Amino acid sequence: MILIVMIILYQIKVVNRDLYGMEYQLLLDNFKKFVLLTPEEEQELLSYTTERIFKRGKYITVDGEINRYINFIVKGSCRVFYIDNDGHEHIVQLGNSNWWTGDFTSFITQHPGMMYTETLEQTELLSFSYDNLQKVYERVPKNGTPFSPTYSRGLCIFSKKSIADAEYGCRATLSGFPESLS
Repeated sequence: MILIVMIILYQIKVVNRDLYGMEYQLLLDNFKKFVLLTPEEEQELLSYTTERIFKRGKYITVDGEINRYINFIVKGSCRVFYIDNDGHEHIVQLGNSNWWTGDFTSFITQHPGMMYTETLEQTELLSFSYDNLQKVYERVPKNGTPFSPTYSRGLCIFSKKSIADAEYGCRATLSGFPESLS
């Protein structure tokens, strides 16, 4: 009986050590910038992540599709961009290790997005599905966590405003040049 208990305790210790590996610790440290979590809440949070690996040049999100995951970059790098009506790419985010990436507005609203997220090198992610993130909010109800409802509304507004400002700024700048240069 004692041997069985010792084996179970050892297995729990191994599982906990694996959960707090380097990639998971990066994610927890990122959350700790916003909110203090108990060890139990940390484990609960980590249980809802999915490890995903993408080769260089692969798309994580695509224009017109609903972004089903919010992604934390453990290793690698990504760019988030959109393509305007003239077919020009506009980069709105470059992200590397210890950074969140994706089409945030699409993820938060669960409506088709307008952003592409492309890996610039092999990239390892810890991702939360939309449904799993909702479970995190129910089970770890801390205000101020990344992508919490309050934070999310502001992020959507900021993203839309940034794109509108970028489009306006480019048009205003180009309008100041002679036709031969534009």
